[in-house]
Amino acid sequence: MTDNIQTWVNATIIIQAADQKGVQTALKDPTLFVTPASPTGQAPATAFFTSGPFATSLMDEMTAKSFPFNIHVRDPDWQAALAGEGLVMVVSDPDAP
Repeated sequence: MTDNIQTWVNATIIIQAADQKGVQTALKDPTLFVTPASPTGQAPATAFFTSGPFATSLMDEMTAKSFPFNIHVRDPDWQAALAGEGLVMVVSDPDAP
């Protein structure tokens, strides 16, 4: 019985910051796409990303032509993935008020 076997894909998926809430709502998962990125590594974020293993069913949903948001599926290495998009992770300033 193989109906319940899930397959996985390792990837980094990047979305535009303006799409964050819409993507989270569409996927019914507010824990995805919470890590900010920008071209300078400074806030405000211009993109959000999630990296790791993704169920192929979730990848199929996000890459379907009917999915209303533009996503970028990149290298599993999140740093290489961000660099490929001209982005770096936003690190907050611990001394900021």
